Amino acid sequence: MKRAFFALAGLTLWISAGCRDFLPGNGAPSAEFPAATDRCTPKVEAAPSQIIARPAPGADPAAVAEAIAQAGARTHEAIPALGAVILRADGETAFETRDRLRHTPLFTRVEDDAVAGAAIIPNDPAFITQWHLRAMDAPGAWDTTTGSPQVPIAVVDSGVNAAHPELSSKVLPGWNFLTESTDTSDMLGHGTAVAGTAAAAFNNAMGGAGVAPLAPIMPLVVLNANNVAYYSDIARAIVYAADHGVRVVNVSLGAAVPSGLLQDAVDYAWSRGTVVFAAAMNAASSLPHFPAACDRVVAVGATAPGDRRATFSDFGEWLDMVAPGDLIYTTHAGGGYGWVAGTSFAAPAVAGVAALVLSRQPDLTPDQLVRQLQQTCDDLGAPGWDLYFGHGRVNARRAVTVAPAAIAPVDTTAPFAWVQSPT
Repeated sequence: MKRAFFALAGLTLWISAGCRDFLPGNGAPSAEFPAATDRCTPKVEAAPSQIIARPAPGADPAAVAEAIAQAGARTHEAIPALGAVILRADGETAFETRDRLRHTPLFTRVEDDAVAGAAIIPNDPAFITQWHLRAMDAPGAWDTTTGSPQVPIAVVDSGVNAAHPELSSKVLPGWNFLTESTDTSDMLGHGTAVAGTAAAAFNNAMGGAGVAPLAPIMPLVVLNANNVAYYSDIARAIVYAADHGVRVVNVSLGAAVPSGLLQDAVDYAWSRGTVVFAAAMNAASSLPHFPAACDRVVAVGATAPGDRRATFSDFGEWLDMVAPGDLIYTTHAGGGYGWVAGTSFAAPAVAGVAALVLSRQPDLTPDQLVRQLQQTCDDLGAPGWDLYFGHGRVNARRAVTVAPAAIAPVDTTAPFAWVQSPT
């Protein structure tokens, strides 16, 4: 359960806290990975011309369609599972369209279709080994399980390079929500790096390893080549994964705009046994980013070598746990390897541990899975949960070897007070 927080409502601008640049293995700029420029600074862009609307239960479809047309919008896409429609309006009139629809009883909710960016930052590589796997004791977990082909991880991102030698044997058919096609090739490189962090193959005499080496990857493309993803596409991808029986979903994207639609998608997935893991983002700020700050999402911050908090990692009342996210050696879209940094790579590390746990205990409910991950973390920072590390740094070995009886249940007893009059 997320701790309470306050957020500004009606936000109509978005800020990309991450940066689209990350460097290849030798740290040198290339055509595929250009040198860091002003693209690495936070960007502020106008609100999108897409609007998310949820028609009221029992509303007459003809009346709804007429209201949409009179407000100057047109229907672009529907998300039946969430009872929502995605509308498009001219950029200059989108705000007026949204406000008009908000003032009609035909809709229970109308919100901007905000856009999210990837949670990556540039860095100068200093290590040639995967320190992060030892830090979270993934090798200790591998003595028990290396994952299962029956427990895939959905990567909601820019796609995955299915020809990469570390991933070629494990990429499942997915969906591209940008082109409405089965082409899930990586348009940016971010998704391939995330997928490799979670589940790159091992014992193949090449490259490195992922946290859950036997877990398949289902690529769901929502992030375009400009590092932009609409909330509506992220929500559709989460629903798609849940509908296809995927129990673990990674979303290394985010923006500081609350969204009822994202929460609906998370709740839909949770009700079907699926848990969403999301990057906390990289603004070194306590400002909540979504979907990480949605209720029932596992929000993951980043640590650096030595179990230090990564300086870029976001923090706050909504943080669940942390994982290594600085100087991570992983797969690149071009077929090679290199170092990356950001909470984008901490989240799939935890998602990988979740896949390991489910490979041994497939009957765990979402609540049981999340509590098992939380209660087996190595406590960092102040004793117990804290703003900067959450429940602590994920420990893969402890998560997969703990006896289920050792996990404390959630206390659902209602508080009460007994008042006795003096005698």
